[in-house]
Amino acid sequence: MSLPKIEVNADWDAEAKVWVATSDDVPGLVSEAETLEDLQKKLTPLIRELLEAGGVLADNNSRDIPVNLVAHLSVKGVVRTDSPSTASFRERELEWRRTHAETLRQFENEWVVLEGVDIIAHGADAAQVIREATSRGINTPYIFFVEPESDDSVRIGL
Repeated sequence: MSLPKIEVNADWDAEAKVWVATSDDVPGLVSEAETLEDLQKKLTPLIRELLEAGGVLADNNSRDIPVNLVAHLSVKGVVRTDSPSTASFRERELEWRRTHAETLRQFENEWVVLEGVDIIAHGADAAQVIREATSRGINTPYIFFVEPESDDSVRIGL
């Protein structure tokens, strides 16, 4: 039995200068990268882990997962207000990540679930971190990997 094609939307966040991927087909999927190519590389293992965690895909199943990545890039100016009803999806989480880099250092080489300004769960296993977050009532966890700081790299965006 083949899996249905998974629709993933990638939206350009001009302020953070990253592509942000989400999908209604994969609960918990939120990831970002500086390029679409880098985003595609991140999505394959992350989607597999999320589908395994959700019981949709058996552990160690080697089947290919069909993904349709749709990129959205707005060429019009963005009007922003302080109204929570018009805030972009996950804006609070993205802002928190930009302003709390020092706090995140304690989670290097770990997956972190952030809801608003609260760290809900963290650990080395993305699927376990998502299970912990969903057990705490988070239906669509915002999950990201905290990469270690390196003197040999330059950080752009988040």
